[in-house]
Amino acid sequence: MSLTYGGAGIYLVPFAACPAFNALVTGLIFSSRVKLSIIALATPITLFWLTPVVQPLNENWYVGLAATFDKIIALALVLFLPKVLPKCNESRRSGIIGFLLVFFVGMQADASLGSLIFATPLIYQSIFSLSPETVRILFLINPLVYPVIRLLQALLAALIGFPVYKFLDRRGLKWVYPSIREH
Repeated sequence: MSLTYGGAGIYLVPFAACPAFNALVTGLIFSSRVKLSIIALATPITLFWLTPVVQPLNENWYVGLAATFDKIIALALVLFLPKVLPKCNESRRSGIIGFLLVFFVGMQADASLGSLIFATPLIYQSIFSLSPETVRILFLINPLVYPVIRLLQALLAALIGFPVYKFLDRRGLKWVYPSIREH
C-alpha cells in the first residue's frame, strides 16, 4: 500500500518479509514453541556471518559482531522467556516487562532478517549500488543507533500490547502464551 502512495518505494520490497518474520518469532514464543523460535532467530544471524560483508572472517569479524551483537542478546533472552512470561499476571509492571522482552526479541528477528537480506550482493550492489566496504561501514554504525530504536519500539508495543492482552484475557479469549494464564 505504501508503494501506491509513494511511501516506502520499490527498494524496500526485498525487506517485505521482515515484519512477518517478527510476527512468526513472537508468535512462536507466545505459543510456547521456544525451541522453534530459537532456530528461527538463529538462522538469519548465522547466515549473516557467511555473507561477503563479513568475509573474510579474519579481517571483518568486527563487522559481524557489530551487526549481530544485539540480535545475539535477543537470542539469549529467548532462553529466559519461559521463566519470565508466567509471571506476567502478577502485576502490570511484570506484564509490561515480559511483553517488552518478547517484543524486543521480535524486533530483533525483523532486524536479523533485514540485515541478512541487506548483506547479500544482489541487494547492496544491484539495488542500492553500494560497495562491500560501504556496507561494512553501515553495519559498523548499526550498534550506535538501532538497538535503542528497537528497544523503544518494543516498549511502545508492550505498553499497547499488554493492556490489549489483559482486556482480551478478561473476556475469555485465551489466545496467548498458555503459561501466562496458568499462574
